Amino acid sequence: MHQKIERLIKEGIQNLDEGFCLVDKDLNLSFWNKWLEDKTGISPGTVLGTPFIDLVRPGAKEYVTKRLQNAFRFGQKDHLSQSFNKYLIKIKTSKSKSFSVMQQKVFITPLLVEGKIDALAIVIQDVTIETERIQQLNINRKDLEKIIDERTKHLKTIMQSLELKVEERTEDLKKAKEVAEHASQAKSNFLTMMSHELRTPMNGVLGMAHLLKESTLDEDQQKYCDTILTSGNMLTQLLSDILDLSKAEAKMQKTDIKAFSFEELMVSSVDLFDGSAKSKGLDLSWTLDPKIEKTLLGDMTLLKRIISNLVGNAVKFTHDGKITITVQLIEDTLESQKTLFQITDTGIGVSKEQQKEIFEPFIQADSGSTRKYEGTGLGLAIVYELVVLLGGTIDISSEEGKGSCFTFTLTFEKPSTVAD
Repeated sequence: MHQKIERLIKEGIQNLDEGFCLVDKDLNLSFWNKWLEDKTGISPGTVLGTPFIDLVRPGAKEYVTKRLQNAFRFGQKDHLSQSFNKYLIKIKTSKSKSFSVMQQKVFITPLLVEGKIDALAIVIQDVTIETERIQQLNINRKDLEKIIDERTKHLKTIMQSLELKVEERTEDLKKAKEVAEHASQAKSNFLTMMSHELRTPMNGVLGMAHLLKESTLDEDQQKYCDTILTSGNMLTQLLSDILDLSKAEAKMQKTDIKAFSFEELMVSSVDLFDGSAKSKGLDLSWTLDPKIEKTLLGDMTLLKRIISNLVGNAVKFTHDGKITITVQLIEDTLESQKTLFQITDTGIGVSKEQQKEIFEPFIQADSGSTRKYEGTGLGLAIVYELVVLLGGTIDISSEEGKGSCFTFTLTFEKPSTVAD
């Protein structure tokens, strides 16, 4: 059995895809496998019993002898990489374009018999292709470093030129910004003045129309009077919306932060649409997260405007189904609470293209030339500006024909955190 195993081991070593030989204590060869025979053209009968050092390339014989002697003396494994001498035994190769001699990696392993070092096993691996690749990588690296160095110098020059241009453009932009701010302020002042000036005679028109409606009129005259009132109210609302938007855009809108009740806010903002929702057969409901403090600090007037605009829009653009308003607590600290408002409807929805500009002035979901729905398209623009003014963010998710969901987040301080 042992003899069979020994034969198998010997056969395996003979057929290794790398060189394998044994060196005795006198550094003479005692085994020479087929790989070495094929690569060197030296048969075992010729080389066995001769000094291994005779095969080592000139210039490395003394160095290799010391390494082999140390392996016998200290019994430690050793290896000679291609970096030390590129090759140990001269073997011609045709694999490489760069090397005519096989590049080698050599491993030295002491073999013990009855606790004593009896021989050294020397394994030689062909690393020609690997060495060639490393060599090419080094060449490429040097070329790349040269290119990078040249590009860096070029970029440095460009950066210096750009910095100069940026300074010039910054100064130009600063002047342009000042001009734009003055123009925006002038526009807002004009809109504010005109809104006030137009609202005064409009109130007179509406007042007279109300008085006229209460007088003795025939059926046609009543219709004419109703048309005047409807158109007047729409124009008044438009003036109010323009005024609010111009204030918000010009950052003239002031906040009035006071303690308020969330429940009171929801009742006063949502319940006023209960009648119009019922008249359309819509289910209108709202829920308030019980973890939200009963009293928080905020501008209740602006909050009511935001919620009323969004709920009013939902009622306007929903024909059947339901509208739900939920307020959830998403972050709670000792000083404040962050809330998420969601207004969801089953209305006409908004296309993906329209969603990109839905918060722009004069934009409606129904933006055809003959719109079915009344309105200025300013409501959502005002909502956006007010949410930003209060330090929040707003977004929309929608699908045409299936409804929309407007979400906005706001953070409110707790009254207890404010000093008396």
